[in-house]
Amino acid sequence: MTSLGGVFFHDAGHEFTNLLGPVKTLLQPLPSTAPGADTPVEAGVVGAGFDSEPIRWACTGAGLWVQDGAMALSLPIDPDANKLLSDSPFALLSALLLDQQVPMETAFAGPKKIADRMGGFDAVAIADHDPDKFVALCSERPAIHRFPGAMAKRIQTLAQIIVNRYDGDASGLWTAGEPDGKELLRRIKGLPGFGEHKAQILLALLGKQYGVTPTGWRAAAGEYGKAGTHLSVADIVDAQSLGKVRSHKKQMKSAAKAAEQKLTQKR
Repeated sequence: MTSLGGVFFHDAGHEFTNLLGPVKTLLQPLPSTAPGADTPVEAGVVGAGFDSEPIRWACTGAGLWVQDGAMALSLPIDPDANKLLSDSPFALLSALLLDQQVPMETAFAGPKKIADRMGGFDAVAIADHDPDKFVALCSERPAIHRFPGAMAKRIQTLAQIIVNRYDGDASGLWTAGEPDGKELLRRIKGLPGFGEHKAQILLALLGKQYGVTPTGWRAAAGEYGKAGTHLSVADIVDAQSLGKVRSHKKQMKSAAKAAEQKLTQKR
């Protein structure tokens, strides 16, 4: 057994207790190389992370690794909603899917709303749910999105794809066949609602905060994969980084609006 700052690790199949959070189950043995590390380290204890800083890692299960003593995501939403995104790969995919035409807080709180109304957030259950009833469930106030009907259909389509391709386990997206960064990006772009930029953001989020670091992931994620940036949800770890991401998005919107006005004046 290894103790890391209040986290006690056991072999695969046994639980570990995080004194800052609930008891969880380690679904795989500790790796000889911590996520993001360049050289092997003692049973995943400490490794050089994406910013070459020492990082302690813990496993949330379902193929996701997070930094020891911290949630995988730290967004301005209900703690239970953050926890669902940290524990459920399918919830994470669904939140990114919802992240359009609504505030980030609304999008990333969406899976928790569905989970509360269904008694859980399971790809198989959602895939098999009556389509009309699922639309009604997503439309209940507060709705999961500005366009709950359309998004309910997209989430259900996403669930059906996860069931058909990965037996209902969304982590298969990045674990099945051990894809490299380029292949993982291709797989993500094959999901409904994931264009080039959103796919790169998800790839960057997986690499920077979930320990999913296949070969070439930074290059495949483009600008979003670079260390030290504050461009997207992949870079939000606290209130300060959240502010920087919001500032960047505001600047991008202002630039786009100015370009549109200039184009209009030329006509």
